[in-house]
Amino acid sequence: QGDVDEAFENAAYVVEGTYETSTVQAAALEPYACIVEPTGDGFTVYKGTPAPFELRNQIAEWLGMDEKKIRIYCPPIGGGFGSRMDDLEFVATLLARKVQRPVRMELQRAEGFLSGRVRHGAKLRVRSALNEQKKLIGRELEAFYDTGGHMDLGPYIILRAMRPLAFYPTENLRFVGHLVYT
Repeated sequence: QGDVDEAFENAAYVVEGTYETSTVQAAALEPYACIVEPTGDGFTVYKGTPAPFELRNQIAEWLGMDEKKIRIYCPPIGGGFGSRMDDLEFVATLLARKVQRPVRMELQRAEGFLSGRVRHGAKLRVRSALNEQKKLIGRELEAFYDTGGHMDLGPYIILRAMRPLAFYPTENLRFVGHLVYT
């Protein structure tokens, strides 16, 4: 928004920096686990997740079902730190639909490290334009996120990467996000 190039041309000061974060496996105390129970024409999913409504919508869309036929029971959980959104429940739901019986799936700790989600590693380049009074008049953020071998939550992560632009409001903002397959 605004005219970022002009803000930098008119800036009395430009502050810039490049910051990197590594990929992190959160290693939550709870195991990666779920139970899926067929309930007539729907399912009840027991799963510790920070996003029960998103999970319900994804399962409904994936199975071509009305989301009202899917109930997510989310017990109190500790911190997931981005790792509590694995794909076990999708496999368990398919199995439960096939056998019409409850299905429980749990990964051993080593399996969780191999197949669980990680916090994306990133390289962020931030440039800030300031006027003579050192007031922020423009900001630019370019973000490169390591999304691994597949898209998964990459687009969601890129949307959240824009948040630092809101910390110090200015009329001239530019965000460029890149997902990098590694």
